[in-house]
Amino acid sequence: MAKFGLIGYPAAGSQSPALFSAAYGGRYAYEIIEEPDFAVAFEKFLREDFQAVNITAPHKIAAASAADWRSPEVERIGAANILVKTDRGVEAYNTDVAAVMSIATIFICL
Repeated sequence: MAKFGLIGYPAAGSQSPALFSAAYGGRYAYEIIEEPDFAVAFEKFLREDFQAVNITAPHKIAAASAADWRSPEVERIGAANILVKTDRGVEAYNTDVAAVMSIATIFICL
């Protein structure tokens, strides 16, 4: 069974497991990989049945560098907050960019 997770340090207090469980009705496992060394956390992601992981500080730049493919946003800013295993390897995405753009648009419209 595929599982999902969060790589970060510190990460133990993260609300991500609760948010993920609520979003998907508890259908998928979600595990925190709290590790100061990104290489160790990334190896666990590759070795185990993770489908995808969220990335938080301080590992976003290292996550972008570790990926086999990077979205245009990741290429532009050099940081990733999502890694996904695919048939082509590990793909890196950054949803922070879209979130910041949405927030900026809301404030401009006010």
